[in-house]
Amino acid sequence: MTEATKIQPGIYLVNMHSRILTRLQGSDPIFNMRIDFMRPVYNLEPKHRVTMLTREEWISGPGTPPAVKGLIWFTDGSRTGAGVYGQTVNRRLSIPLCKQATVFQAEVYAILTCAHEMEAQDWPEKYVSICSDSQVALKALQAAKTTSPLECQCQQALNDISARHAVSEME
Repeated sequence: MTEATKIQPGIYLVNMHSRILTRLQGSDPIFNMRIDFMRPVYNLEPKHRVTMLTREEWISGPGTPPAVKGLIWFTDGSRTGAGVYGQTVNRRLSIPLCKQATVFQAEVYAILTCAHEMEAQDWPEKYVSICSDSQVALKALQAAKTTSPLECQCQQALNDISARHAVSEME
């Protein structure tokens, strides 16, 4: 027998929708995922800087461009996960993500992982350069308004490490 709620004398509402959702949640993990949306949050005074370098600046000479200095990190995201490489400290991290994660989410998560690594290790260097190949992720982190919890968390982490380091994200 199905559960029913009496809404008026002689009229009952059958609670099938909640049962369908419960079955779906048990059948596929995608139905248990948190939504990557929230009320808008404003980051009007970011403490980190985003710089878009040109192709010529990256290939003009040996090594990294002069704008890239201090602790140098490279990040990348893909459908299978996020990767972080700390060139200066020779640190490599590979983080597998669920199959439902988008490439954009993986790119932002890689930058967030880099920020958490900086916070955990507390290196004394003044400058930090985080290099990403995702222009859309960097622009999202530079935006004054966000509706994504992941972007908001990453912006906050970058602002937090900017209290001790001059942080720049490069593309």
